[in-house]
Amino acid sequence: MVGVLNSRTFYRLLIVLSLYFLCADPAIAQKGVHCSNDLMKLYRIRIPYAKIFRSETPTSLSQKLCESVYKIPGQFAQNAESILIKKYGMEKLVFECCGWFPKNGKEGSFKHSHYMADRSYASYVISMSSEETLEKNWNKIDYFYITLTIYAT
Repeated sequence: MVGVLNSRTFYRLLIVLSLYFLCADPAIAQKGVHCSNDLMKLYRIRIPYAKIFRSETPTSLSQKLCESVYKIPGQFAQNAESILIKKYGMEKLVFECCGWFPKNGKEGSFKHSHYMADRSYASYVISMSSEETLEKNWNKIDYFYITLTIYAT
């Protein structure tokens, strides 16, 4: 009969699928978490002048499932900071030691956290900081960085 699997074919398919999910990247295998080289694009986050700088999807068992980092010129950083505060709950940037960071380390969230299939918890963090600098005038700072990270805890 066409369309009916015999038991041997069924078990082969089951083995192949099991191996796929055991060997797949944990970020892909865990239900409800989607990673990409460009998390802003994937999650429809629009911050003018932000350009992808680097992307990482760790292959080892780590809490960080994936991360995308974007560069934004200093002259456009205040607008980006304003978006991150209003839309994502990040705290205002303050100068600490050698750069600009969210006050009290309070980063924002770009998606509601949730439990995953393996009972760990997915957190979606968005943050902004400057490159290392002593400069207080943002227009004179070459770049700020916006980081989107998905963690499993």
